[in-house]
Amino acid sequence: MPETVDAVPIMQAADVGILLTDPRYHAEGCANVLLEYMACALPVVCSRGGGNAEVVIGGRTGFIVPPLNPEAVVSALNDLADVNRRVALGSAGRSRVEAEFSVARLVSDTVAVYEELVARS
Repeated sequence: MPETVDAVPIMQAADVGILLTDPRYHAEGCANVLLEYMACALPVVCSRGGGNAEVVIGGRTGFIVPPLNPEAVVSALNDLADVNRRVALGSAGRSRVEAEFSVARLVSDTVAVYEELVARS
């Protein structure tokens, strides 16, 4: 049986979380790894597509780059060479995850939808 790896300590040791997808081979839905990066207070660099823009706020929690554009990736990473910029974007990402994507928020929003549906019937 393969050994399982706890990814959280690896993410916490990183400076940036990156998810680049080649749309010719794969399309992202809403990638959990972006939320995981942000929960670890990492700024994110991800390619535009799928639900990525619903999670990452460009310029505030990280950068959304065009797919298949290495120059845009390099530009984003150069911007994140400044530790203060990385910390600011990472902190904003963590705050966003806590406010918008927590289990408590998910439960509350789901209950609200059910209550609205019950009230309509």
